[in-house]
Amino acid sequence: MRTKFKQWAVDYLNEGKNILYLKNEEEIKNFVNNKECFLEIGPGKGQFILSIAKKYPQYNFLVVEINKTVAGIALKKIDEENLTNVKLIAEDFYKLVNIINENSISGIFLNFSDPWPKKRHEKRRLTSSPFIESYIKILKNNHNIYYKSDNYDFYLYSLDKFKEYGFDILKNETNYNDDEEFDALTEFETRYKNEGIKINRLILKKGSNIKMNKLNELERKYFEELTQKDAISGNEKEVAHYLALEYKKLGLELYKDYAGNIYGIKKGGDSSVKVMIDAHMDEVGFIVKDIKDNGLIIPYPLGGFNFQTLLSNRVKLTTKNGEKFIGAIDSTPPHLLKGQTQEVNASNLLFDFGFTSKEEAIANHVGIGDMITLIGGFEYLNHETRILSKALDDRYGIILGLSILNELKDVALPFDLYVGGSTQEEVGLRGLPSAIKNINPDFCFVLDCSTAKDSISSSEYGRIGDGVLLRFIDRTMIANPALLEFQKEAVINTNGKYQYFETLGGTNASVAFSSNCLTLTHCIVARSIHTASSIMDINDFIYAKNSLLYMLKNLSKEKILELKESKY
Repeated sequence: MRTKFKQWAVDYLNEGKNILYLKNEEEIKNFVNNKECFLEIGPGKGQFILSIAKKYPQYNFLVVEINKTVAGIALKKIDEENLTNVKLIAEDFYKLVNIINENSISGIFLNFSDPWPKKRHEKRRLTSSPFIESYIKILKNNHNIYYKSDNYDFYLYSLDKFKEYGFDILKNETNYNDDEEFDALTEFETRYKNEGIKINRLILKKGSNIKMNKLNELERKYFEELTQKDAISGNEKEVAHYLALEYKKLGLELYKDYAGNIYGIKKGGDSSVKVMIDAHMDEVGFIVKDIKDNGLIIPYPLGGFNFQTLLSNRVKLTTKNGEKFIGAIDSTPPHLLKGQTQEVNASNLLFDFGFTSKEEAIANHVGIGDMITLIGGFEYLNHETRILSKALDDRYGIILGLSILNELKDVALPFDLYVGGSTQEEVGLRGLPSAIKNINPDFCFVLDCSTAKDSISSSEYGRIGDGVLLRFIDRTMIANPALLEFQKEAVINTNGKYQYFETLGGTNASVAFSSNCLTLTHCIVARSIHTASSIMDINDFIYAKNSLLYMLKNLSKEKILELKESKY
């Protein structure tokens, strides 16, 4: 039930005694750290927190409420009780998380939170992934979250989410009778008990099994560095060089070929069995086609573009000797278009790198065929749950491959594992054939980043944040149902998410598939791929990593034979 706006309550926030302000960070930290401190998110009218604070004066209790009316009502009651161990913050919970120390809260109370039943509001639920990850961050190890709700569906959702993150379930009751010492009644709970409504109760411990859906330090490094490498079709050297150095750090042998493909080889128990993980190194981009007399560059596009997204984008030119120049894609201001729309296509693009003449460009070593890439800086979005960058297609796959190799560093596998990057995927799957022919794998996982559809269609397929793609059909391949079941089993057994997906696009999977090799795509989606501003969800990456590790750990010569025979 929503509380009606009350001006007096909002005004009281400016005169109350027991309120803390985010600008006073040291005051907040002192309150949290000078005693064991418990946190309640969403206090209602304050009955619960006041009761438990009186019972346990040896502890501090911090209340967070973003609704100003609710916060003002609760603060007035706290002040009237003259308690010194309760403080209120009338701000967004996430802002508090960025202030207090990690592992500093002794317990968290979630009492009758709004269930936000509609799917589109899931991120508002206090037990959705972003909130739980914040709780893990601030809650002390081996300390508890205390949860109560009258909404059975919300209780089931919350239970599943806490299980997903590896919380120890200390208590799980669907008809709770308020029989715990470390508890108190809320306003809602008193009413529900009188009406005979059942209360669902969970106590959840942050123990040793906790799993965080966040990038580890090495993955953060890979994303921040590899997305900013420049590597178009036919000129993937920057990414290939990076991979070679990482593979050598892991002590791996290298496979290289004339097409520019590169793979690290993790030797296993039986070298007659080969499993391959492929991702393409190239991003969409341009090469210099010609230089005009006035110094402007005529580009030749490599890969699929929506040309209407390009005007005024900043771009980077890399010469054959490695010099880099920053520029922009030329556009005409609207007042000079005389009411016409500026149609953009491959034939009328011009890039401006500041050169005043053709001779000046040549003097700066610019030549035909030089690489040009879109500039799209790396950023975290929404409390580091999503990533904004260029080239997520397919640096996602390149980074996932590196992460897998690090995870398996000390794991013995019953096969040789080839993990790496292929070339020229964006211009027609041209690089991988030579690697497939030379390596001749028995099983090939193809990692790629597909187009999210949730911003352009009401389709149930291709939603960012909804997990690994079970890509059952595309323009170039129909997936083997047994392999899709294997993939689905892996996602379920690692507490991930999956979604079915179909598309008119294609991937390198068709190359491996046509070579008589078991082939499975293991993809996620991102919005605005093939632009300077692609967006992906980190949860999708984690789901893909965990499920791929599961499949690799459950692959063997016998399993591969079983999967091959399932087709017949």
